[in-house]
Amino acid sequence: MFNINWWQFTPNEALGVDDYPTNENDGILVYPNPSSTGLFTLSKETNWKVFSLSGQKAMEGKGNKIYLTGLAKGFYSCWTEFSTHKLIYK
Repeated sequence: MFNINWWQFTPNEALGVDDYPTNENDGILVYPNPSSTGLFTLSKETNWKVFSLSGQKAMEGKGNKIYLTGLAKGFYSCWTEFSTHKLIYK
């Protein structure tokens, strides 16, 4: 094992999909995703923030409904108190 700045490499260690963190255990589901109407529902009421892919905050709120209807269609990141979710508005 060796370090290059902040990257750490371990030779002969396979990387698979099980190695990536998921949102399965945070208790929040986002649906429908993708959404053609711009309405997303969270399975729990929580504080949330929506960011564009460039990192600009597009909106924030509290509850279990997110309306992206005033925004351009595309990909957004939704941060909750528990985790981050990808929103697809198509």
